[in-house]
Amino acid sequence: MLAPSDKLVHLAYFFVFAVLLSIADAGRRLFPVVADEPNQTFMAERVASLGDFFAGCPGAAGGAAAGRRLIGLGAGAR
Repeated sequence: MLAPSDKLVHLAYFFVFAVLLSIADAGRRLFPVVADEPNQTFMAERVASLGDFFAGCPGAAGGAAAGRRLIGLGAGAR
């Protein structure tokens, strides 16, 4: 079985993170979800890359949109 691509993992991680953050805040604010790539430059065991950053950005944007949509669906059910 093939391991998932590192970029796919970044996308999925930031998607889930943004959904949960959006739901936790009840969609009141738009949080900028910033990939942790800049922080990785200070860790010896990690490697920062623009590819990882650009893989995480669509995940974060999509997750934020999905979270706000879920909040809207929940509000309509009340």
